[in-house]
Amino acid sequence: MDCDKSLVESFKRDPQVRKIVSDHAEINTPRQLLSVAFDWTVMAGAIAVSLAYPHPLLYLAVVVVIAARQHALLVVMHEGAHFRISKNIKVNDFISNMLAAYPVMISTLDYRVHHTAHHKYTNGEQDPDWVRKIPLQEWQFPQSKSAITKTLLQQIAVGGWQWISLMVKMSKKDWKKGFYWAALLGTVAVTGTWKEFLLYWMVPLATLFPMFQRIRSISEHFGLVRSHELNGSRNTLAGPIESFFLSPHDVNYHLAHHLFPSVPHYNLKSLHKSLRAHPVYAEHAHNNDSFIAKKNSVWKDLQTIEGHEQKVQKAA
Repeated sequence: MDCDKSLVESFKRDPQVRKIVSDHAEINTPRQLLSVAFDWTVMAGAIAVSLAYPHPLLYLAVVVVIAARQHALLVVMHEGAHFRISKNIKVNDFISNMLAAYPVMISTLDYRVHHTAHHKYTNGEQDPDWVRKIPLQEWQFPQSKSAITKTLLQQIAVGGWQWISLMVKMSKKDWKKGFYWAALLGTVAVTGTWKEFLLYWMVPLATLFPMFQRIRSISEHFGLVRSHELNGSRNTLAGPIESFFLSPHDVNYHLAHHLFPSVPHYNLKSLHKSLRAHPVYAEHAHNNDSFIAKKNSVWKDLQTIEGHEQKVQKAA
């Protein structure tokens, strides 16, 4: 069965599919708060262990964990940008900003403006993400293993400055983020906790956080055929370890999210499983078994030209 835009639209309008989506779209604010509480609890626990048992190797491990949870906060903010945290917009944006977005230097409001266009024009000339990325060699795939590795190492070295620069460019509507950081830095100054703030927040945010964010961003829309909506994004069926570090809060079900952004993150896995009963989704949805660990991995999609060509031929 060939797949084209009309077939995908027919699939999305199918009453059975619409019923599945409706059943998965309920907003559960306590469930969202549990997600963000998990992130902050893990970070606080990691910092407490490092302070209690000071050792360079333990500190490096803690930086990895904190950066992974900072990245998770970005995913919570993404939920807020889609109004999936609370039905009350003010409550939604307050939780998203104060507990997730502002701490990693982004604004839910500014991101929402940007991200809405990304969803409307995904992988097209009016998609701001696509327009910013695709002219750059580092975003063009397939690539060699060494080229991908070089890009990820560059993210550790300079990704933090690139992130800050991008956030400054996106800061057009939400002035509250500046007040948040002024208050935060003022508190750090008054309490004399500059060392702890730099070691346990800014170092992860400026090094490994950009690398985790880059891996997730690449995995969402790159190394794909993009001949129709079902292969323009991917689901990565990652295990618990990969999910903790690379795809927190089920963000790895990115195709399911792009098809039906009304579904909160905690229902995406179930949504994906339900949709697999539909022949169009089952045959044409792009799924990988892992990021790096298995044969059908995102890693292989990104760097194997032969595999990429086989997917093109299958989609044709």
